[in-house]
Amino acid sequence: MRHAWVIACIAISLTVARAPAHIVYGEPTLYQLVVDSDLVIRARILDRAPTGGGEETPNRPFVAAEVLAVYKGSHGSAEIRFAQHGHGVPTYEPGDEALLFLRQIERVRELDQLAVTGKTAWVSLQEHDSAYTMTPAARPTFDAAVRAYVAAAAKPEPSARLAALRTVTIAQLRSTEPRLANSSLRDLVLMSAALVTADDAPALIEISDDPAIGIGIRLGVLAVLEQQGMVDGPTRWAHLLQTTPAPDRLAVVRASAAHPSPPVTVELVKLVDGDDAELAAAAAI
Repeated sequence: MRHAWVIACIAISLTVARAPAHIVYGEPTLYQLVVDSDLVIRARILDRAPTGGGEETPNRPFVAAEVLAVYKGSHGSAEIRFAQHGHGVPTYEPGDEALLFLRQIERVRELDQLAVTGKTAWVSLQEHDSAYTMTPAARPTFDAAVRAYVAAAAKPEPSARLAALRTVTIAQLRSTEPRLANSSLRDLVLMSAALVTADDAPALIEISDDPAIGIGIRLGVLAVLEQQGMVDGPTRWAHLLQTTPAPDRLAVVRASAAHPSPPVTVELVKLVDGDDAELAAAAAI
């Protein structure tokens, strides 16, 4: 319930942030996709592949792609053909470059007959919100992030795995690629009790205070820090209300509602009396 509360207040802040960011409780993080996959690749979409049968449906299309890089697992061919399964699967266009997180099709009970008939050995369970298409300019950023997550997941000892994930998560919170930063924030929220230590507090406080980082990430990190008792929440939220410039200030006003305290109330009352009608209405609410 604590995690749900933190996610809820982060969602409030991110819906009004400038970046197209949001927290969805059931949406898998990049790290979760890596862990759950047998094969992780970067590929160029070629086309929808014909099935030669009646198994293809709108929620179960087949896709053909050129393999550009293999991060986890093995695939010996230059091309791959995989099924998609789920509600609202990603729609790829020929030429799109995307990260693909694939399972052996035998692991998906609904599709095991496709494996028997030899139509494909792989299935993607990615849905629309977990599609990772990218531009050539963004490729190095995504490449480095996926390799780091694969290396963290491969650590044999749980403590070493958690330590590696902690390092990657804190680094990705600073990413200029919103999808990577938001994914890391979800990891931080969902695993904060195990993932965050007192030694991490200075780095996380620095992120929360950094105006160069998106306000949604900053607010989410502050919520986690307060939840873990690593900062004085009332003082921090009041300071953000005082110092955050427009248009990010509206996000802080709405997020602070989940963190009531006398210092926060003082700042909200000031905004109610201010000249910005939108801020005044949000503060009043």
